[in-house]
Amino acid sequence: MESALAERERLVAIWRRLRKGRELPTWEDFDPTEVKSLLPYIVVVELVGEPVRYRVRLYGTAIAALRGDDLTGRYLDEPGALPPGLWPQFKATYDEATTAREPVARDVTYRRLSDQTREWQHCRVILPFARGDGTDVAILMVAIIPAGETDGRPEAEAGN
Repeated sequence: MESALAERERLVAIWRRLRKGRELPTWEDFDPTEVKSLLPYIVVVELVGEPVRYRVRLYGTAIAALRGDDLTGRYLDEPGALPPGLWPQFKATYDEATTAREPVARDVTYRRLSDQTREWQHCRVILPFARGDGTDVAILMVAIIPAGETDGRPEAEAGN
């Protein structure tokens, strides 16, 4: 896999190409084979109802393995779907991508659920898509691109 920055730039370039002059690309235009190496790190989130709730339609296998849980079919605001305190952060970035109708990228560090001394760093890219002929955001494709892992200590202390 390329560097997290290169992968992020590649995804955003694909998203922009798929717009085809429209404000948003459609989900139907997206071809997952274009990002085959990233599929284990992709989460597909569907916007449901009003007020909007976010439901996971697909949860990448690498993300499920890292978490030790598969969120496919679950709403992200359900108790236990995310570690305590993370839902407001997720909601804020998902709302931002939905409102801006543009990709949103963040560099994020998580502690592994199974071992709170290990950190996993990644670049999270949220790409909004419409469905069919629609103009409203209906799907968010979230790429969680690995950028590194540490044992939670500063790099100098960890001997790296």
